[in-house]
Amino acid sequence: MNQFVETFNIIALGTLVFLVFFNFLRDRKLSRAGIDTKGILPIPRPLFMLGKLSVLICWLSIIIQSAGGNLRYYFDFGNSIDPIAVTLIVVGIIIILKGILALGTDTTMGLPKSAGKLKTERVLQITRNPIYLGNNLICIAAVLFTCNPIVLFAAIMGIFIHHKIILAEEKFLFENFKDDYVNYKSKVRRYF
Repeated sequence: MNQFVETFNIIALGTLVFLVFFNFLRDRKLSRAGIDTKGILPIPRPLFMLGKLSVLICWLSIIIQSAGGNLRYYFDFGNSIDPIAVTLIVVGIIIILKGILALGTDTTMGLPKSAGKLKTERVLQITRNPIYLGNNLICIAAVLFTCNPIVLFAAIMGIFIHHKIILAEEKFLFENFKDDYVNYKSKVRRYF
């Protein structure tokens, strides 16, 4: 069982590092092509930054735990829930990657400065917010993986703040795409 858990830990660490590297290269490529990936903040800057920091804490806790650090605090279920956590991590990363690919060059940090085309293809036929859904799954995985109250607090804050961002984005989409967005919203759920 121990070898099985170690393999899962390596998968968790590898997939997280891959996603960070993939996103860095993507942003660099878009920047070189003259595509601006910085949007307008949909909520106040301190709240926005707190949300991003909360998710970062969750991601870092997974990396630290996977690299052999022991962040487990109050509840230590041993390695029994690690496979569940790693499965959530891998599924979360796959959903994020599919979301990035479906959105193409229309992914921004915040609201876009101008409305392009309403994207509803690929994974966006299953969830309207694949990147947020993937991050939420990773935050939940971080809590299971570390059993740490600080990580639990960070995950709750990250999920809550990103939900607020989603609500602001939905308002933007409605204002810019009206009936097309209402029709899309009636067919595809916010998360699942």
